[in-house]
Amino acid sequence: MSVRKPQILKGFRDYTPDQMRLRLHVIGIFRQVFERHGFEPVDTPALEYLEILTGKAGENEKLMYHFHDQGDREVGLRYDLTVPLARYFAMHQQDSVLPFKRYHIAPVWRAEKPQRGRFREFWQCDADIVGSSSMLADAEAVSVLTDALDAVNLKRAVVSINHRRLLEAMARLAGVPESYAPTVFRAIDKLDKIGPDGVRRDLVATGVDEAAANRVVELVTRTGSNDELLDAAAADLEGIAGGSEAVTELRELAGYIDSLNVRPGSWKIDLSLARGIDYYTGPVFEARVDEPKVGSVAGAGRYDELVGTFLGRAVPATGMSLGLERILEVIQEFELVPLRASVADL
Repeated sequence: MSVRKPQILKGFRDYTPDQMRLRLHVIGIFRQVFERHGFEPVDTPALEYLEILTGKAGENEKLMYHFHDQGDREVGLRYDLTVPLARYFAMHQQDSVLPFKRYHIAPVWRAEKPQRGRFREFWQCDADIVGSSSMLADAEAVSVLTDALDAVNLKRAVVSINHRRLLEAMARLAGVPESYAPTVFRAIDKLDKIGPDGVRRDLVATGVDEAAANRVVELVTRTGSNDELLDAAAADLEGIAGGSEAVTELRELAGYIDSLNVRPGSWKIDLSLARGIDYYTGPVFEARVDEPKVGSVAGAGRYDELVGTFLGRAVPATGMSLGLERILEVIQEFELVPLRASVADL
């Protein structure tokens, strides 16, 4: 008898019964939170036509698994659940009541370097609202996000909030050409990893003037209370295209968050938050955990132009995504969620 070596691909994992019980339990908790907020479940195929997944998410697309299938079609494994949602809504809009509130809990795949809390196959738990341009929808995304984290006793996470158009206006104020906006977003998105000096070097290396790079870093690293940061941004960006509107939307968003009774201290305005995905167009959110240092455990944002790439007209949308793997790491390390020793109910 020939013997084959038992092995698994790098960045992929088996799950033991203990691990699966915890995963399914946490997924069940998130599902209850989503449904309590009025979100309905959907599912989409793991494989999509390659053209569905490309031209929408910037850096993440470079990590996509894609190939020609037996019918010589170019296909790809989904790298997030948001682009498939945009395609789904375009195909099922006639059957969808607006605002369309859906949740989707499923695996995605990215060919990135495996490290703590980061794998090549991982699960996302998404809740999105399609068809509403109101900041109330964004506030609900923040509310769902914080409720989900609270439900698994992860109260140490803090949701940072910023606005893509605010960052664009700050870049213009600093003297950065508009065509460099994606470069600025990607550089700022690495601030926690490479620090202010690293962001400056990245910007200069991509062609941004050194004085402009210094000004960008100065603007986005400003600190203060939520009101102080928004007041300063309003003063700086008066007369800068898009700046005042972005500040107004953030003020409106903050008011709605308070009216939804989101736990005080669970969120803050952070002018350095960029989120590296290209399809974001408005408010962006990110929840981080620093102990243990797994980084971002959830991300979110408004993407008013993504659905329109399939329909040829603008359709507002916003939502949030919980990273199951990193959340489970924190839960296990601090024993945040009690779990039975077996599936048998003794």
